[in-house]
Amino acid sequence: MIRGVNKQIVEVSETENDYFERAILFVRPGAMDSPEPELRKQAKALLQSMGKAKGKSRRTRSFRAKGMARLGVAAGMGATLALLAARLFAF
Repeated sequence: MIRGVNKQIVEVSETENDYFERAILFVRPGAMDSPEPELRKQAKALLQSMGKAKGKSRRTRSFRAKGMARLGVAAGMGATLALLAARLFAF
């Protein structure tokens, strides 16, 4: 729950987080003319987005998948070259 908007500060008293009991957000000077409900909405959206790390985990998964694919292709090429070399140089 948001406690209130005072001057250039929005204080969120209920963050729904086990580690943090409140958050204090400083409103940009250009946004001071925004209506209070909009400031509350933006404050909630910001705090909710801070708890999510979806973008990072997706990138990490994608990076790992590409790395494993490259490793598999390299291993396959190495095995193919070894097989060809063994057949060419077999006496």
